[in-house]
Amino acid sequence: MPAGVVASGHDILTDPQLRAREFVVAYDHPSLGHVELPGAPVRFRDVAARTEEYGPLLGADNAYVLGELLGLSPAEQAGLAERQVIY
Repeated sequence: MPAGVVASGHDILTDPQLRAREFVVAYDHPSLGHVELPGAPVRFRDVAARTEEYGPLLGADNAYVLGELLGLSPAEQAGLAERQVIY
């Protein structure tokens, strides 16, 4: 019968074997600070398995989306921010 471990996030991040294999990677995130996360589950010899790119932070693309794509003026965008519709 096939079987496997069912591990929690804490189990994964504290597992000695996964740490020894450098599966757990540390990052300095711009808003979260120092975080440790599971790395890439598959590795290839000549391909980097780590990236230093993060998804955009909340509101990072507001000006582009609201201004350029939707055509809202800076005053309209400021009004949305004042009413906490956007961040």
